[in-house]
Amino acid sequence: MNLGELIYNLDYNNKKLIRKIENLNKKLNNINNSIVFNELCIKEELLPKFTNIYIYIYIYLYICIFKYY
Repeated sequence: MNLGELIYNLDYNNKKLIRKIENLNKKLNNINNSIVFNELCIKEELLPKFTNIYIYIYIYLYICIFKYY
């Protein structure tokens, strides 16, 4: 039995909850990937200088907010 068959047998509310969890996981993965990408761009000096201040703000917020989850 695969995951699709398990989800198919659930009621509507449980399916909806699983889909929300999947979407949240996708969003968190995208956030993590963008942080890694931005850190690499900063390290390799691939971005224009004026964008660095905004990226540092986002990285700081990421460290402060998501570090404890």
